[in-house]
Amino acid sequence: MTAAHTGDSSAVAALLAAIDDGLSRVLDGTSTPSAWVDAAHLSRPARAHLASLLGQGEITATLMGLTPASIRETSLPGVWLVDAPERQGIEIALVPTLIEEAARRSPRPLRLPESLPDGAMNVRPVLGEIVHHLPGREQTQEINLTLLPMTEVDHQILADALGPTRVDLWSRGYGSCHVVLTDLGRVWRIRHYTSEERLILDMVQVGGVPVAIAATLEDMADAHASLRDLSVG
Repeated sequence: MTAAHTGDSSAVAALLAAIDDGLSRVLDGTSTPSAWVDAAHLSRPARAHLASLLGQGEITATLMGLTPASIRETSLPGVWLVDAPERQGIEIALVPTLIEEAARRSPRPLRLPESLPDGAMNVRPVLGEIVHHLPGREQTQEINLTLLPMTEVDHQILADALGPTRVDLWSRGYGSCHVVLTDLGRVWRIRHYTSEERLILDMVQVGGVPVAIAATLEDMADAHASLRDLSVG
C-alpha cells in the first residue's frame, strides 16, 4: 500500500468517524438541527472513495441562483453530500441547510395578473388560496391541483406567478417525486409520478419543507446503525 493510499484511507476513516459523531449529536439533540463534516481537504480519489462507501440515496437537489450547489442523499438517510463553491462536505440533517436557507431567502411577492386570458379556468382560486396562506407560512397548507380541472393556460399562469426555480429536487423510489422550491420562498410545487412516469398527484404546498424530501429521526437512527458496518477497506 502506497503512502498516498494510506493517507487517503486514514482521511476517509476519520471522516466516517466524524459522521458517526455528527449523527450521535443530531439524534441526541446536542447539535440540532444539523452537523457538518468538512471534506474540502480530501484528495479526489479519497472523495470518490468516500462517496462510494456512503452510496446513493433517493434524493438529489440542484440549487440555482445566488447559492449554486449540488446535493445528494447518501444511502444513509439524513446524511447528505454537499458540493458548493464554498462548501464541500457531508451534512447530517433532516433537510440540508442550503435548502432551508433558499426557502427563507427574500421571497418575491406574488404578482397576480390583472386579467386572465381566454382558456383560463381554475387558476384564480388557486392563486387566491396561495395568497391567503402566505402570511402564515409556518403552518403547512397543501393545494391539490389534481382535483381541479386545470387547462394549459391555467398551468402557464400559475408557473409565471410562482416564478423561477430556486431549488430543483427529485426523490426516486418505487415511483418518483419532483419538488420545486419557487421564487416565492416557502412555496413548493410537488408532482408525484408512478414508476411508468404517469402523473398521479400535482399540488402546491405553502409552508415547511415537503416530507417527500426530508429525512426522519427514525431513518437517521437506522442510518447510524448502518454506518458502523462500513469499512474503509
